[in-house]
Amino acid sequence: MNIKTSKQWDKLSNVFNTHLEKGKVNTDVADNVEILWPLLLKIIGKPRKGMLDVLDYGCGCGGFCKVLNSKGFKTTGIDLSSKMIHTAIKNSPKEVEYLIGDLNLLKDIKGKFNAILATMVMQFIENPESYILALNKILSINGIFVMSVFNPVFVKECIKLNKAFVNENKINIGSVLLNTYTRTAKDYKSMLVNNGFKFLSSYYPKFNKAFVQKYKWALPSDISEYLVMVFKKEI
Repeated sequence: MNIKTSKQWDKLSNVFNTHLEKGKVNTDVADNVEILWPLLLKIIGKPRKGMLDVLDYGCGCGGFCKVLNSKGFKTTGIDLSSKMIHTAIKNSPKEVEYLIGDLNLLKDIKGKFNAILATMVMQFIENPESYILALNKILSINGIFVMSVFNPVFVKECIKLNKAFVNENKINIGSVLLNTYTRTAKDYKSMLVNNGFKFLSSYYPKFNKAFVQKYKWALPSDISEYLVMVFKKEI
């Protein structure tokens, strides 16, 4: 990622503000809040010995960090968008730590986390293996890495319908055109396993009728938007 990318995400700081009153969250991020976040909470479970320190990498405006903190996790959020981090700090308890940065910041972190979440991040990184290696180094042994990306089948259906995605490498979010890199579960599994992780499970959370009606969801709703993969650090 680079300065240009950072500025693009800064433009989306209002779109991705998940601290708004219930029902006022932008449709472009409401799917994360109502479809994805509940699944992520189930995956990491309750705070316990060996599962207290959590990193939300690519935390955006910090909405999920705030949720994790409310559940009792010691939470850190990292994002390269200074505007999103500003929103996160403004709306979160002081116990949540936020850092602005990207790959170089990951390489400088000395501590260890019991769990790392990368929610809708990896598909925006052209060469993710260097990030995966850096995340591995700050994850404790037997710690879990939970990665969420666009489901490739969902992407193809959107392209077919000419909605959101221009092609497999371009998506329009909030009138900002972003580079995206659509990869399969097999692609990601290979990357993670080659960098010291063991694959545990994968999920394709479904939309529900209540969500579709509430937000007048215009994208495909019969296909999961997300591919969620869970890994454990072995080395």
